[in-house]
Amino acid sequence: MLSAQSLVTLMSKMVTNYSGFPPLGMVIVATLGVAIADGSGYLNMALKKLLKCISKLLLCIHCYILCYSSMLVCNR
Repeated sequence: MLSAQSLVTLMSKMVTNYSGFPPLGMVIVATLGVAIADGSGYLNMALKKLLKCISKLLLCIHCYILCYSSMLVCNR
């Protein structure tokens, strides 16, 4: 299954394989943005402020809207 020739082919086409996959760039940028926001403490502070000003009913609605809009962005 994994012969020397298939290993060479895998390594030589790795960059074109990953660069030809459009969603990968968006995932890498989003992961980097969340990591920076979490490391700086911005994410924690934003979530605390958001939870203070939203009622429990609106929290469910906001979660639904956030999840739905994330799905729409990822499908484009």
